[in-house]
Amino acid sequence: MKLNKLIMMLTLVFIAFTACKDKEREAETMEPVQGENFEDRLENARGNNDVVNAIESNPELSTFATGLNAWNVQDSIENVEGELLVFAPTNLAYSEVRQVEGQPMVEIDSEAIISYHVLNTSRDLEELREEIRNSRDTVVVQTMQGEDLKLTLDGNSLVLTGATGISARVTDSIQAENGMVYIIDKVLFPRDTSREVIITNEG
Repeated sequence: MKLNKLIMMLTLVFIAFTACKDKEREAETMEPVQGENFEDRLENARGNNDVVNAIESNPELSTFATGLNAWNVQDSIENVEGELLVFAPTNLAYSEVRQVEGQPMVEIDSEAIISYHVLNTSRDLEELREEIRNSRDTVVVQTMQGEDLKLTLDGNSLVLTGATGISARVTDSIQAENGMVYIIDKVLFPRDTSREVIITNEG
């Protein structure tokens, strides 16, 4: 009787031990679940079809995306005829403005400042470079805010200079179905940050 009990106990222990080993082997063969990293999110943003969605999908542009949402995007961007070219400052660019300018973020994200970074044009970066080279090294473009940006080249890098003299460089790009997003390293300011935005179509 005691022998039967001992055999039964050993059998149960062996089954439990085998089950544990099977779970360990299963755990070893399973791929570890990891959060989506920055490169994956950026690649997803690159494949996004809409300019606004592409900006909102890029964690590096979350401050600029907040400004777009504060502005009436539905009326001001999504319904614009033709393509858009957006110069989107990074979060780091915004943090530098806070440190240097000491302005509240609500002012930095105003409608006039956000729209100062948007052009209604189908031209891409290479076309702008070629235009600059053919125009004595400077091209002036009108933004959706109504004021101008000056475009120049430093080597092959596109440099934007705003009305206040601040210059920004294009560091990366995102292709969208209805335009292009070019990531820049500075926030640009128009002369009049309270100016009413007048939307015009370049065609």
